[in-house]
Amino acid sequence: MKKILFVEDDMMIIRIYRTKFQSEGFEVDVATDGQSALDFLKKSAPDLVLLDLQLPKVNGVEVLKHIRARPETRSVPVIVFSNAFMGKLIEDAWKAGATKCLTKANCTPKQLIDIVRGTLDNRGPVADAPKPSEARSNAEGLPSAIIPANKALADLAREASSWSASVLPGGSSSVDTGKSRLTEASELASATAGTSTLSADSPRPGESAADAQSQGLIRRIFLDTCPHTLSTLRTQLMNLTRAGDESSKHLQSAEVFRTLHSITGNAGLAGFRRIGQVSASLEALLQELQDSPKYINASSLRTLAAGVDAMGSLFQNVSEAAAESPQALALVVDDDIICCRAVCSALDKVSVRSIRVDDSEFGLRLAETNRFDLIFLDVEMPNLDGYQLATKLRASPINQNTPIIFVTTLSDFESRARSQLSGGNDLIAKPFLLIELAVKALTFLVKPPMKPAVRAA
Repeated sequence: MKKILFVEDDMMIIRIYRTKFQSEGFEVDVATDGQSALDFLKKSAPDLVLLDLQLPKVNGVEVLKHIRARPETRSVPVIVFSNAFMGKLIEDAWKAGATKCLTKANCTPKQLIDIVRGTLDNRGPVADAPKPSEARSNAEGLPSAIIPANKALADLAREASSWSASVLPGGSSSVDTGKSRLTEASELASATAGTSTLSADSPRPGESAADAQSQGLIRRIFLDTCPHTLSTLRTQLMNLTRAGDESSKHLQSAEVFRTLHSITGNAGLAGFRRIGQVSASLEALLQELQDSPKYINASSLRTLAAGVDAMGSLFQNVSEAAAESPQALALVVDDDIICCRAVCSALDKVSVRSIRVDDSEFGLRLAETNRFDLIFLDVEMPNLDGYQLATKLRASPINQNTPIIFVTTLSDFESRARSQLSGGNDLIAKPFLLIELAVKALTFLVKPPMKPAVRAA
């Protein structure tokens, strides 16, 4: 039996993956933080390590360096879970010796098991190592830092109610009808009739009926916990907004980060790709704000709040939440070439293609003959300034409803008012964090269509 060490701090992800891997014939040990993983690896060498990069105490990159530094574990394959927007962290993981890097928001349990099997089939033998120590679970029945894989295979339906109790803060379950969660999962399609293309009991191509049923259960649990999770996130964001000194801001931003990190992973488990993408981008923005608290300002807080609202709208539309993000096209008009390139670089982070133009009149001609999904405008430009250009765009039939975001050094109240009166939907002040602009773009792409501030006469 192959042994896997799963290093992850989210309880729902732990329970689901451990159950799934055990049902597939793997032995699974779990470390819920980086230091516990290091302690475990000093005593035992697993056949493979599944490693989240964002961990308490010691981050995943340091754990990976430790694995590659020890002769006993040097050849052990390490599959890293990452956030697609954490480019530097992913790069560090590759340099430290990751075997594979997977995006958490886009990886289902079945996909992960297939990747694990393929990775183990393509590697050489692992050096002999002692068996994992028999650590104990705590009194509440929740896993301690190290969880031995010595319990019988769990049935997903039997454990589902306890998952909900552990996922929801306060230990309360949002559904307690005594009905099997597998039964509830099979009813997901009818419960969301007219709004969802997901079916809990209909296999997708290459998926067995059992896999489809398990995936339906996971989706149902995720949807059950969404209202509470969203409420918690909004409360945490409000606390961050009220934080005064830098220390308080760092503490509150860490709370928001942990919640977003959990949503990213759980959305990936449930197959809600667009929720995972929005959450992952917000998570990356929070990481940068933690590293540079000076950027925790009115602009970044508005961006976070808008992103959370966008996730809320996706929670209400299951089919949209599970869909692949369509390829979007943006028009960027700015006579500052460096800033223009920065905007395009930020858009590239969320896979938005962009056309950059340094002349406002040429930008207007492009927008009068081509449909764009987003438009970014500088304010201070020769010929037509950004306000005048936005007003003309709102009179154009092709892009009169396209979201317009001003990117400008002007961020005072008067400028914000003028941006709205000319038809703008939002404003971001220079200098800006690339990830903040990326989040802002993604937010507008997943939101329901908005009416512009000014319509054609």
